[in-house]
Amino acid sequence: MLQRVYVDNFKCLQKFEFKPERVNLILGRNGSGKSTLFDALQSVVRLVTGESPAAALPLETLPWWDSQRPQVFELDFGDEGGAPLSSYSLALGRTIASRSSSG
Repeated sequence: MLQRVYVDNFKCLQKFEFKPERVNLILGRNGSGKSTLFDALQSVVRLVTGESPAAALPLETLPWWDSQRPQVFELDFGDEGGAPLSSYSLALGRTIASRSSSG
């Protein structure tokens, strides 16, 4: 059972921590990060199942205001009683020369 999700520097999520319960209701205004939480989890699954970091976490997943810090993902798993079983941690750093926009 997933006990904790920590995401840093992924789209709008900065030092974000979520500790899910057995049943969860995720509410928020448009643009508050609800879908981004699931995007982050999906990206981790894609990495774990063998997809390349460049494909699973394209540069567009970096926030425009902080593209130099690494993206960090932490998942903690436990049994039904809440006892810790395992943890997964990933930090992906990148070097970006510059971002430009056309228009």
